[in-house]
Amino acid sequence: MERVCALRFLSELPWDGLLVALGALRVKAPDVYSGIVLDRQSGMQGLIQFLESRIGRWSRGSVTDYLNVLLALMRVAAGQPPSPEYEIVRSQRQLLFGADGTADLDYPTALVLRAARSLDLDIASRGF
Repeated sequence: MERVCALRFLSELPWDGLLVALGALRVKAPDVYSGIVLDRQSGMQGLIQFLESRIGRWSRGSVTDYLNVLLALMRVAAGQPPSPEYEIVRSQRQLLFGADGTADLDYPTALVLRAARSLDLDIASRGF
């Protein structure tokens, strides 16, 4: 938990919901996280599978909405058919991006990669 909080604090992005999820992924499933950072489609698919396999255990109260919008964003970013997922992300964007209107949902893969890379201090220090 401390590592995730530290990663979130060091990132310059204001997207708390997305950054906390990716920070937790970096700590708990580094292979999936590194796949995302390296811009591999398999990394996005790995995160989708990771979330789908655990969403039933984690879904309690308001956490359900958060996990559903996170999963929807990852499906859209991975290029899966965006019809219902895209609307979920659009209507509940504040759960991942807060009030930041600069998060351009037309480029979901770029948003996920930017967030993941902001948590990687080696990459962030090189200005990526």
